[in-house]
Amino acid sequence: MKHPVFLHRFTYCLRAATLILSLLTLMPLSARATPLMDLFPEDIISTAQQLKPELNLNPNQQILWRQTEQKTLAIVRQHQLRRDRLQTETARNMSKPGFELRDLGRAVDQESALSEEDSRQLRELWLTVADALDDTQRQAVQAFIADRLQRAAEHGGGSPEKSGGGRAGGKRGGGSGGSGAGMGGGSGGMSGMGGGGESPF
Repeated sequence: MKHPVFLHRFTYCLRAATLILSLLTLMPLSARATPLMDLFPEDIISTAQQLKPELNLNPNQQILWRQTEQKTLAIVRQHQLRRDRLQTETARNMSKPGFELRDLGRAVDQESALSEEDSRQLRELWLTVADALDDTQRQAVQAFIADRLQRAAEHGGGSPEKSGGGRAGGKRGGGSGGSGAGMGGGSGGMSGMGGGGESPF
């Protein structure tokens, strides 16, 4: 049945597109649209990596972009580590007789607060990049997003597992491990992201 597969693929594309569009066109990031806890590193960095060639960045912009990619990956890695710890601790606590579920609620609230701070930091990082773009580059951002959403609508029948993203298999931890290999690249910055598979866009 293709409809659920299409919906999953389009939602994935829309979430990543909404984030990069909101960051690079100075639009406020809605907590309902793209919560950070639903994102993987490839959602942010791989989308930015695909957008980068469209912008024809000058040397100073290249440096700023590369620095922002590195800081973004560091933030999301820490976010994933916290989530992994929370999941492990929760699984362990659920095996304890008489565990107080309100303690779980407090742990989730704490993670939500930390995630909101992560989101704020990411917004500030990419808004700094947006400040360095000219009007032509910002128009290129909008054209990029419109094109990717159109592709998702036209070719949404493909399997997400074949898209090359870190979501295949449903394991969140896998994305950041493979992405680290791309950090040492030259001007490309994050050229090693995504594991070399076909982009969902």
